[in-house]
Amino acid sequence: MKDLPGRKVLLLCSFAIQEKAGRAE
Repeated sequence: MKDLPGRKVLLLCSFAIQEKAGRAE
């Protein structure tokens, strides 16, 4: 229960959103 695929997906999604927001601004 250390590496949950769901957690990785959430991290990737959050990272992508942050990158998009950073580029948008």
